[in-house]
Amino acid sequence: MRKLTRLDWYFLGGITLAAFLLRFINLAHPKEIVFDETYFANFAHNYLTNTKFFDAEPPLAKFIIAGGEKIWGFNSFGWRVLPALFGTLLIPLIYVLTKKLFGSYLVPMLAALLALFDGLLLVESRTAVIDIFVVFFNLATYLAFFMSLQATTRKRSFWWLAATGVFFGLGLATKWIALACIVPILVVLGLLVLADRSWLKKALALKSGDQLYRAFGAKRSNIQAWLAYGIFLAVIPAALYFYIFSKHVPFDSTGESIWGIHKQIFNYHHNLQATHPYGSVWYTWPFMVRPVAYYFNASGGWSAIVAMGNPLIWWSGVVAAGYAVWRGSKEVLAVAASLGVLAVITSGDLKRWIAFSVLLAIAVGVWQLARKGQYVVAFVLLAILAHFGPWSLISRVLFIYHYLAALPFVIILLAWALSQVWKWKPKDASPLVFSWVILAGSAALLAGLVSRTIFGALPMIPGFLIGAAPILAGIVYFIFADVRKLTWAQKQVIVFIVLCGLAFFFFLPILTAMPLDTADYYRRMWFRSSWI
Repeated sequence: MRKLTRLDWYFLGGITLAAFLLRFINLAHPKEIVFDETYFANFAHNYLTNTKFFDAEPPLAKFIIAGGEKIWGFNSFGWRVLPALFGTLLIPLIYVLTKKLFGSYLVPMLAALLALFDGLLLVESRTAVIDIFVVFFNLATYLAFFMSLQATTRKRSFWWLAATGVFFGLGLATKWIALACIVPILVVLGLLVLADRSWLKKALALKSGDQLYRAFGAKRSNIQAWLAYGIFLAVIPAALYFYIFSKHVPFDSTGESIWGIHKQIFNYHHNLQATHPYGSVWYTWPFMVRPVAYYFNASGGWSAIVAMGNPLIWWSGVVAAGYAVWRGSKEVLAVAASLGVLAVITSGDLKRWIAFSVLLAIAVGVWQLARKGQYVVAFVLLAILAHFGPWSLISRVLFIYHYLAALPFVIILLAWALSQVWKWKPKDASPLVFSWVILAGSAALLAGLVSRTIFGALPMIPGFLIGAAPILAGIVYFIFADVRKLTWAQKQVIVFIVLCGLAFFFFLPILTAMPLDTADYYRRMWFRSSWI
């Protein structure tokens, strides 16, 4: 059932409130400029002071930030308030999109909770940088598209399609990377339009084209004429993009026309040779090898803002992607590995070719999942590929926050994988027993580290046990208690979400510049050779 129910609205209210509090409490701290706020907060202020400048990105995000500065002033709260608002709304947006995709309660709830507990989404929401806006518009584009497919009337479908074009145009006017949205949308649209063709039914092993429509909750009557799709997915986004960009032209310092400015922007990115100590290679992002230190202050304790994800969520997301590909075809991973070995033999570039082999495995996995009727999972995997894969072609310096556009779909895929665990009923209990040991030990460790930070005045062992002992005792009780007839697998999913929450609060001080003593700071630098 894809329609929002009362339970959905209750959950949305609670998760939105939690997201709001996490993003707005002490938002103005630190009061000084943080990382790329030196560009974007000042660029936004230039619009208010009629100051000319060159910007290597489209202007919409800075227009939005300028709105906050105009109302609340040119200060840390003023330039962060609207990124925080968009970051808050991103969490319920992930819930609703996942609901429209999977039509259940479990997967959207898991996805929203995982998104709530992610560090990079929080950091990008609490600083005046622009990627949180493009991610919001990307997800809004996808949601409007699926709303157009699932609308109860053709008229509503028409207006939702118009909204798809508007959000797509807004995304493009924020960052060009929004262009990746069009790939998954056109693939789904093409499959639905061609669903009754005999060659497609044979290729996807379809008994009927209705299988595709049911999978996406789409209605045949909502498929519009190709002219409508051309207008709403190309003409309107382009017109909106150039209209918004035209408002920036008077502020541009190059003196070029709108076309000349675009040439300057393209040349800037294409010719950029600068390096950066926090730069990282695209294929390292899912493993969180090189986070970015946005802010550091050693006066009155060590305060830092580190652009990093939740390790448990990110690393589990890699496992979930591997599981999805494996579900599509067990042979895919072997083929990809063989291609990787062949490429290494011919080129010698081990890391790069293994990474390309993984992208190929994901692409083949999308096709194989579709052949097995897992159309929605295939779409999510395709969205990851569309928003992550193109970075492999970019030679300029890149950062871990460029992974942000793919991250919501990694989270959604992880939520789906957890829903499969929820339904798991193994004949042998030994895997579940092993999992309990890992989960309980990890939860006790993280809870102890959190309490050690809170009760820093106590000796180390008592401070650790204040958190570790209750959590461990609670999990042991939860394992054997008869709670709503939950299976062990279902209980483990719940404990995993709790574990992600503990990890989030453990890292929260270095996501929000809370002062720590030196030892507490280093406890959060798990890989000191690359995290510091």
